[in-house]
Amino acid sequence: MAIMAISMSAQNDVTTFWGIPVDGFKSEMKQKLVSKGFMPKKVGANEFLEGEFNGTDVHVYIATNNNKVYRICLLYTSDAADE
Repeated sequence: MAIMAISMSAQNDVTTFWGIPVDGFKSEMKQKLVSKGFMPKKVGANEFLEGEFNGTDVHVYIATNNNKVYRICLLYTSDAADE
């Protein structure tokens, strides 16, 4: 019974990004990121959000499985060689 309680509590831990749970549907995650100042962009088939994170320009990609968010990916857009 103790093992079952441990596994059940572990399933309630959800990673967050800027206080936003990395969980739920893509449209909800996108809306929450837009409210934090990110701008939706689309280049070809690639959809992402553009904004600033830790003082650096980034693209934010929302990875989904059956439209459920399971990962957020940040891609720094500034050239590190310039710094």
